[in-house]
Amino acid sequence: MAFGRTTGLLDATRSTPDPGFTAYGDRFVLQSDLTAVAPAPLDHDTAALIGVMANRESHGAAATYRFTPASLERALDAGWSVQDISEWLTTHNESGADAGLPAPLTSLLDDVARQHGKVRVMTLGAVVQLDDPATEASLLADPRAEDLGLIALAPGVLGAAAEPAELVAFLRQRGLAPVAQSSQGVQITTPPSRRAPAPACPVAPPPVDADALAAALLRRESTGLSPEQIVQALTRAYRDDLWVGVDWADDNGATHSHTMRVLSMGSGVVNLVRRAAGRLSLPVTRIIAVDIPASADAPSDAGKAPSDT
Repeated sequence: MAFGRTTGLLDATRSTPDPGFTAYGDRFVLQSDLTAVAPAPLDHDTAALIGVMANRESHGAAATYRFTPASLERALDAGWSVQDISEWLTTHNESGADAGLPAPLTSLLDDVARQHGKVRVMTLGAVVQLDDPATEASLLADPRAEDLGLIALAPGVLGAAAEPAELVAFLRQRGLAPVAQSSQGVQITTPPSRRAPAPACPVAPPPVDADALAAALLRRESTGLSPEQIVQALTRAYRDDLWVGVDWADDNGATHSHTMRVLSMGSGVVNLVRRAAGRLSLPVTRIIAVDIPASADAPSDAGKAPSDT
């Protein structure tokens, strides 16, 4: 459509016959045999949700889903309540919201709900056993109890998310005399806590002494080597695979000396390996001097000017 007029493409779509595909739906028929039959293909959201609480048995245009104890347990584990399941199924029941759920499905749902959650599992770091109800109440009322994850499990039994060492320290601060035990009831010495009581302060890098760095770089003049000569010396050390003495300045201006071998050079950076000290990468501008050993100065044809003869 353009300028208030339609094109031939729109006319072509109007003339195309209906392909006959069934429209997507969001309803199904709940039956007394614990199945739900979808008379039309379910839309994505409806199919995904009923797939949580029922197992799909057939495929095609009219899909069949079966409710089982395991499938309803799966829905409860996913966070659905019995009321949530009942209301959702009633809303999507093809027979209407007033029809209610089939009696077998209601009974199965109630049976599964009664069993669900009878056995509970939680994560604990330590358990406290004590005989005095007043002490138990005072510990639970302590402002630090929440940070330690302290909860009442049973009369005279408290659970905590904190580690045993933290809990023992807390109880001693309360004026109690706790004894740490293993899971077999054997007295043990509480190890140091693995959790830091406070976050470590970040360590700032040492400040760069610009004056010292500049002075170190200027010492190059005393060596008698220009930057070009230093590059030539490094190139020779790389070419002849020599161990050479290298003086360089770090970020703080401090100078260092070490026997090194050149591994590679490029883009103003030289990669070296220090004898018995590992690798090091340095900007060429940080290198103050390169000392090629005298034994490497034996006569060779490399680098000599051609003779006149």
